[in-house]
Amino acid sequence: MPFRTEAAYIKKGGELEDTVGRKCLCNGLMSTTGFSQERSNGSIEAPIVTAGDDLNYILNFLKPGKRLYSAIDVLKEILQNNYKPLNLTIK
Repeated sequence: MPFRTEAAYIKKGGELEDTVGRKCLCNGLMSTTGFSQERSNGSIEAPIVTAGDDLNYILNFLKPGKRLYSAIDVLKEILQNNYKPLNLTIK
């Protein structure tokens, strides 16, 4: 859906046909960060990843046999595996 619910979209002048196969980008991105929206019917907003032309580059972040990667994996790739964790103490 372009935003919120289909009813809200239509109320603001949108066409029902325009909602088919669409989802809310904001909700999808929030879901990707672990803050999924739970719908009134109990369904959970699915995550969405926007990678543009760099979709194939994501494979560099994936370890063999894995389907998920972390921010640390991205940092390691960007820093050419010269990543050294910082010893930070939060007070």
